Amino acid sequence: MTTSTLGRRAVACHVASYTAVQLAAAIGITRAFSPRITEATGGTVVTMPR
Repeated sequence: MTTSTLGRRAVACHVASYTAVQLAAAIGITRAFSPRITEATGGTVVTMPR
């Protein structure tokens, strides 16, 4: 295996693990705040106008 191949593999693993951590954090934050948002809005989904 060449150095270039090893480098590409390392970058791919790094990106995959970074993405997984970011996704897990986003899900965790959403779950943590979701009950409070629902309680504050009385169950109404609030969206921002574009």
